[in-house]
Amino acid sequence: MTSLFRRAAFLLGAVATLTFFNALADDKSPKDALYSLISPETGKWGAVDATGKWIVPPEYEQQIHFSEGLAPVSKDGKYGYVGRSGKLRVRLNLEGAERFSEGYAAFKLDGRWGYLTREIEWLIEPAFDKAEPFINGQAKVKAGSWGVITEQPAWIAKPEFTNIELYENKLFTAETRRPDGGRLKKVWGLVSREKGWLLKPEYPGIGVFALNPFLHGRETKPTRFEVATGAGKTRRVGIFDVADGWIVKAKFKSIGYLSEGLASANVDAGAGHIDRDGNWVIPPRFEYTGEFHDGLAAAREGGKWGFIDKSGSWAIKPAWDDVFTSVLDPNGFSEGLAAVQRDGKWGFIDKTGAVVIEPRFDKAMAMADGIAPVSVGDLWGHIKADGKMMLEPKFSTTGRFEDGRAIVILENRYGVVSDDGNWIIPPEHARLEHVGDAFRAETHTRPYSHLLFDRDGKQIFPRPSE
Repeated sequence: MTSLFRRAAFLLGAVATLTFFNALADDKSPKDALYSLISPETGKWGAVDATGKWIVPPEYEQQIHFSEGLAPVSKDGKYGYVGRSGKLRVRLNLEGAERFSEGYAAFKLDGRWGYLTREIEWLIEPAFDKAEPFINGQAKVKAGSWGVITEQPAWIAKPEFTNIELYENKLFTAETRRPDGGRLKKVWGLVSREKGWLLKPEYPGIGVFALNPFLHGRETKPTRFEVATGAGKTRRVGIFDVADGWIVKAKFKSIGYLSEGLASANVDAGAGHIDRDGNWVIPPRFEYTGEFHDGLAAAREGGKWGFIDKSGSWAIKPAWDDVFTSVLDPNGFSEGLAAVQRDGKWGFIDKTGAVVIEPRFDKAMAMADGIAPVSVGDLWGHIKADGKMMLEPKFSTTGRFEDGRAIVILENRYGVVSDDGNWIIPPEHARLEHVGDAFRAETHTRPYSHLLFDRDGKQIFPRPSE
């Protein structure tokens, strides 16, 4: 076995183990939620439980993120791991530590990265410039360049690439650089762990042909890929299947996400929609087409926006100057209404095209929980689906409602409002964000520290008695 992959399994009672690892029994603490906070007393990170009690003492320099029961922590530039009881499982003698994945975590010692197990044993001794999490038994590591290893350990791909993207179904895309007219050109290929190169590294880009990751999550087991050829104005994209090879050779200028069995696609003639096999279902006669949702997709023709059905016919004729879309609302409609613009003002239409809320706002976003953010000038408020103003425009920024609550900013202070217009958390914080089923607020005082509130605005930390 080479020195690069020499396995060092240490028993918990061994002297060598005690140099770097704490000889602790399995962490049997409760699996309830822990919240990572900065203490006002120490200015350091720790973690409290749902009652506001410190479980991980506030003495660390980085946010506490648990995975598989352990969290990397640092103090004075040294790293270790704590369990959910708050006790150290790995002493603070490491130079770097990452989160656990599939029972293993990357750690740094003597300038090199290796892997340890949840049982606090070395899986692979430190030998790499960088090491990333395991994904289905394989990990991306850097030894000069990037390669892929197994936990045995063995090389799947030797370290000769400038970048690698791993997937759970034992596929990965790999980037290298090749001479091209006096310069180095980045090219990508597609590799199967069982079959080797499916596409040799000669393409300027390879991405997943899949559903919208913002709505459905990242595709971890892709079977089809978008593969690009050419560059600039000559760049074209095709579809490659892992089992069947090329479905469509590169001919599209771009391909969108799949939605309801169709994906928007562009060619020189215009935009339309294709199926999973790259066949035109809606011919490319539009200036733009978006994703389908509930049988409708936003489309533009002659500079005006409307909505088409899956036959390519206008369900709502193009009569609008703009339609609000986002990664969370990619086709414009949300909860049966779409925000549309005419003559510089925004309102809302239903799926028949009827105007439900007359265009009178300077900006508008999608409905969520029956409420939509709208602006008058630079200030934001909220309206209900019937057009009645719920909160008058007074906020500099507002988020969308979720479960009857929205984070807003009033005079540079963060707070949380309810869907009945009342304050759940008053606007008096420098920052405020969701953490699990709670809200974490940052103070304006320095050094910064945190407060923790439950979803109803009750303060969890600091506890009232403290």
